[in-house]
Amino acid sequence: MRKTLIKSLFLLSILLVVPNFADAAISFTNGKWSSTFNYGQCSQTGANGLSSCPANSPDGVMIGGGAASVGGNFTQVVSVANNSAGDGNGLRFWVGDGANKNSGLVRVELPSYQKELWVRWYERYQSGFKWSSLGYSKELYFNSGAPGISVIPEFANSTYVLISQGTPDYYQVQTNYGWESVMGGSVSDGKFHSYEIHLKMDTNGSNGVGQFWVDGNLKVSKVNVNWSNNNSSAQKGWNYFDLHTNQNAPSNGKTMYIDYDDMTIYNTTPPNRDAAGNPYIGPIGSTGGGGSSDTTPPSVPYLTATAVSFSQINLSWTASTDNVGVTGYKIYRNGTYLTKTTSTSYNDTGLTASTAYSYRVSAIDAAGNESSQSTAKSATTQAGTGGTDTTPPAVPSGVTVS
Repeated sequence: MRKTLIKSLFLLSILLVVPNFADAAISFTNGKWSSTFNYGQCSQTGANGLSSCPANSPDGVMIGGGAASVGGNFTQVVSVANNSAGDGNGLRFWVGDGANKNSGLVRVELPSYQKELWVRWYERYQSGFKWSSLGYSKELYFNSGAPGISVIPEFANSTYVLISQGTPDYYQVQTNYGWESVMGGSVSDGKFHSYEIHLKMDTNGSNGVGQFWVDGNLKVSKVNVNWSNNNSSAQKGWNYFDLHTNQNAPSNGKTMYIDYDDMTIYNTTPPNRDAAGNPYIGPIGSTGGGGSSDTTPPSVPYLTATAVSFSQINLSWTASTDNVGVTGYKIYRNGTYLTKTTSTSYNDTGLTASTAYSYRVSAIDAAGNESSQSTAKSATTQAGTGGTDTTPPAVPSGVTVS
């Protein structure tokens, strides 16, 4: 009876409205990728029903457009969703009371089928969030090479499970450390918590791996998992996953948010170890967490700044090097953090004419190490308001001769 109910819920989730995604993928650098969602604030659907988010963000995450809203709220990239342990913005999803009332998905498409992954992310339920009864809250949704055979990490009843959709045993990996255990009660504590899973696809229907950590503590580890249901297409691995799918059943009397931030993925063995000696990514700032065994910052970039108009200054800099791999650059204007990019150039627009601006750039790696800031470079925007003035003054009047 329980399995029949779960199957029905899976089929129901397929009917949810999903955003339109571009055909792009994240890129692994030396076996890892990370995102702090540190790019312009936006919404899946903005003015006139058009997404104000890029179809494919600078770090490869696909925000998409045309997604559903809940109580008028769309999935957003906003600073208020930022996890203070990282930087930049965060992803904010919205959920309403009842079953599967949620704003649109965000997709992470992998560059190819992956047979082994470590995925760490931070997640926060709005303070005071509660459930009428927690049937399930699906956090991620991993798609395999065989349609219908997917892996779903989720809170379910009083447990946390890695469910394998389409296999005889749905609850492949399960721990009694559930949502209330994380929150310390039946109501959300309003804090970010670190979650991490390790998935390894089976090759024979019985040698897959599933592990799960909360706040850096290993809660369950199983090494005889049948993720594929002996399906050869599924055994190719996983090629994408969605963030924040659906849930049953919040009971808050209003729409409330769930935030995601600071996601890191490894498709090779991470260099860090948990207390039991298992390879893992770990939370930011913990022993070995988030790649902190790498303490070497990237080299300092060399910056140039050129004013190209009355309102724009173009920046470019040399690519930094790192012992593991550079993942991005932080730009500072007049001593204040401006933005982050994976490129080695940036065009700063919307500036004031005839005004001097000073810039510095630093490089960061996947472990969060930041180089020293570059030598400051200044540029002054051009005078005027731009364009070509072709309108002459008015003809003088009232001329007299005496």
